[in-house]
Amino acid sequence: MKIKLIILFLLSLIQSGFAQSRIEEILKEISVNNLQIKAGSELVKAKRSEFNIGLAPNDPFFNFDYLFGSPKKFGNQTEFSVIFSFDFPTVYGKKSNLADMRSTQLNYDEHSLKQLVLLEAKLTLIDLVYLNKKNAELNERYITANRIYDYFSIRLQQGDVNIMDVNKAKLQVINFKSELELNKTEINKLNSKLTEFNGGKIVFFADTTYPFMDELPDFSSLETEIESSDPVLKKLNLQYKISRQEIDLHKELRLPKIELGYRYQGLLDQNFNGFHAGISIPLWEKNYTVSSKELQAKYTKSLIEEHKNEHYYEIKQLYEQCVSLGSTIAETKELFSSISNYELYEKAFLLGEISSIEYLMEITYYYNIKDKISSMELEYHKIYTSLFRNRLTNQ
Repeated sequence: MKIKLIILFLLSLIQSGFAQSRIEEILKEISVNNLQIKAGSELVKAKRSEFNIGLAPNDPFFNFDYLFGSPKKFGNQTEFSVIFSFDFPTVYGKKSNLADMRSTQLNYDEHSLKQLVLLEAKLTLIDLVYLNKKNAELNERYITANRIYDYFSIRLQQGDVNIMDVNKAKLQVINFKSELELNKTEINKLNSKLTEFNGGKIVFFADTTYPFMDELPDFSSLETEIESSDPVLKKLNLQYKISRQEIDLHKELRLPKIELGYRYQGLLDQNFNGFHAGISIPLWEKNYTVSSKELQAKYTKSLIEEHKNEHYYEIKQLYEQCVSLGSTIAETKELFSSISNYELYEKAFLLGEISSIEYLMEITYYYNIKDKISSMELEYHKIYTSLFRNRLTNQ
């Protein structure tokens, strides 16, 4: 008995390994082929180009004037000038740093999008494991129901049972056949959804084993791990740094602007040329910009605290659900294995030791408990996957 249990345990580990490998393989394909991820990547490239706008000095301004003299004896006047305007020199370095920080921020947006797509894809794969397992279970029940129906039909001819018993057995056959068809429809629907996730490249997933799950670590270390890799929090933290950098930048933008250039003037056969220099006097234009940016920085700081608080309780809720549901599943399975005598019910019925009504009631109860365990396992795997979604982008 011990050897048999060990063999079953080892087989389950091997199957979990294969399921894990297949799921990882599909998720890798999706991360490459998914159209939403591709579109997000193209958007990042486009925005990165935008961030380079404004890093160089302003274009030179060319001005030309030709004035007709009156009276004509005074001749015509010609003037032109080329003017270059500059911000204060340190401004360009700060603008470049801001562009780099915003570019890094886009990486977190791309990471968040990829994580969301892969989470939805993995949850779909887990749903498919459940449905594939259910399909095998329903098929087995359908075969058993047909066998019992045939048995009732023979007994009816012999006069041992009445037509009501036969009808009940027939209803079970019809019910399981209907459930099988509905289940297959749902399987096809989810496989189509996977193909959509994979950019239209066909994916068919028929595994019946859930992926292997690591043992839950203690909450504190898990919460630290998730927070340290949270792309939303990283983006908000960087946004705060960007806000502080913008404050420094706009303080320097209040410094005088500089103009340098060349100017020419021609009048009455006389030519005048020389250099142009100018400086702006900052009085009103940037009066409220710095205070506005400071308020934005405070707002970003409050968003960081809000996200940390919200994310903490989201993680805590998922963790507690995992612990509670895992414990319930283990207890239910242990109890179920101790009272599970499905084969004995059928043997007892076929031997005439229990009535058809007793058999149908017992088998229905057995199926209900088994379905409940399957539903809890599905829910547990989906909660576990959501809890550890930070690891999905490491696939």
